[in-house]
Amino acid sequence: MPSYTAAPIKVTMWPVSQQVSTGSTVTINCTVIGHPISTIEWMKNQQTLTLSRRLVLISRTVLHITTVEREDKGMYQCIARNDEDSAQGSAQLTIACEYRPALQRHQ
Repeated sequence: MPSYTAAPIKVTMWPVSQQVSTGSTVTINCTVIGHPISTIEWMKNQQTLTLSRRLVLISRTVLHITTVEREDKGMYQCIARNDEDSAQGSAQLTIACEYRPALQRHQ
């Protein structure tokens, strides 16, 4: 039976901050080093992330959001755990303001 030495877990997310327009596509990457890794959990604003047709995990460490909506804005966290250790990284997603002032006619 092979033996191994446990290594502390470290989580890095990128991009750390993104500002996008509604309707666009976003990918958030979570790089996890250390071992062993038992679980990787995704959260949004400190709540368990609910996956859907638009919010998909391409792998345990890559979140893909299609057709971004206003409610997608927030802080996304990736948390890696094992029996001894845990670590997390965060990435902020903001939605670009799409306010367009009304044109006024001068008479």
